[in-house]
Amino acid sequence: MKSKTNGLNQRFLKPIIKLGGLKAGIANALGILREAAAGSTRNGCASPCLATKETADQRFHILAHADERRAARAMLIEAVPWNYKENRPDWDGIHQLEANYRNVDKPCLIVWGACDEVLPESMGYKLAAEIAGAKLVVLPDYMHAIALECPDACARLIRDFHASVRTACKREMPLPANSQIANDASSTTSTFYMANPKN
Repeated sequence: MKSKTNGLNQRFLKPIIKLGGLKAGIANALGILREAAAGSTRNGCASPCLATKETADQRFHILAHADERRAARAMLIEAVPWNYKENRPDWDGIHQLEANYRNVDKPCLIVWGACDEVLPESMGYKLAAEIAGAKLVVLPDYMHAIALECPDACARLIRDFHASVRTACKREMPLPANSQIANDASSTTSTFYMANPKN
């Protein structure tokens, strides 16, 4: 049974967070570290044939190099606050993190794999609800590595979202008197350079 707390599957993150230099060095010397990175990459895709050697090599590189391993560990710890001594969520840290979502004031697209075993689909809905105006797209049959599993669909979603935001901005925001329009000869779009009203 998977151990999920606050939606995060600790089974996936705990080994990375607890991996120290000695264990990493021994695992690397024995070839276990590279195989673990490859296995993690395969298991992160709904269809293992979509896992790439480049991604496995990236994961191995991060785990094999102390500075990068420490940076990855710090990022994971900050992503979902967790009290490792008590093996439970750091609720004060989680509430602070959630409170910061209200500061997001730009259009936001959230693309989530419906079969994500690291961060379940419910977390995507929660995140979308906490960021004003966020758009959530859940891709069925995909896991945590959606950019690898369905790159064309992800690229199309991002392009379409970007185009809709640009269209909405052009429609809703009149050009300020001190703006300049720069036409790009290689494209049919115009780029607007506006004075930042906050400065």
